[in-house]
Amino acid sequence: MKSLFYLSLLAVLLSGCKTYYYPMVQSYEEGIIRDENGSFRTSKNNLSVTYAFKDLGGNIVYEIHNESDDPVFVDWSRSVIITEDYALQLKDNNVRLDGSVNTTTYHFSNSNYSSSTGSISGSVVLPQNDLFVPPHSKVVYSPMALSRVLDLDIPKDLYWTRDVGVSQVKYLIFTEEDTPLKFRSYLTIVNDRDKSQTVFENKFFISEIIRTTSRNNILSGDVMRRSDRFYIEIVNQNAVTVGWIAAGAAIIGGVLLLAPHVDTEVPDFPSF
Repeated sequence: MKSLFYLSLLAVLLSGCKTYYYPMVQSYEEGIIRDENGSFRTSKNNLSVTYAFKDLGGNIVYEIHNESDDPVFVDWSRSVIITEDYALQLKDNNVRLDGSVNTTTYHFSNSNYSSSTGSISGSVVLPQNDLFVPPHSKVVYSPMALSRVLDLDIPKDLYWTRDVGVSQVKYLIFTEEDTPLKFRSYLTIVNDRDKSQTVFENKFFISEIIRTTSRNNILSGDVMRRSDRFYIEIVNQNAVTVGWIAAGAAIIGGVLLLAPHVDTEVPDFPSF
């Protein structure tokens, strides 16, 4: 029972050590369509691309629909996200080895000597440079998250306050001029028959950030339903340290409080 009490106390003390950010993405292009669920859609040359920014970290989700009679592929080596004039490659540059290692160790009873033999087996996984889309079909792919490029180091006193449900939250509204993140998606799709290229270049920015010290049910519901709202969790290391110190002090105090009382008074002895 004591251990359960201490664990519950520690959970309460550390629950306030996170800050939750709920950014919203907007496009400032007239030619792009915003669907009811917040996704963004554009099309050309019998191809359509739908953009979504979802879940933890703001995963960039591409849905590519090939409405033509020819197979096409997304050339990731010529597809990037551009922020502040810096191009970030969307392709995976890492070569991985998937496999297993087996090791056998031999010990000799007459000495301290031992030896080991081992073997490794597996396959090399090369980075994916293209994404194939057959005729009259669609694929969904997520190569990176916006949390990789979004700077949330914004002074607290710049936030305004408003109610969301029964909770008060901090928020900021941005335009494309003062946003903390403006980015372009540059997507190259190649026709596999005649090698012609179709480039989709679309512009987005963060239009709002809501900041809370606890998870908000209404905003979390928006994250699940919408494609233009995501969330980021930031652990406050200073709060974690203070929480552990407070938890340790509380546990020590609890141990002393719950320990059996020992009477240290010297008893009176009868006089003779």
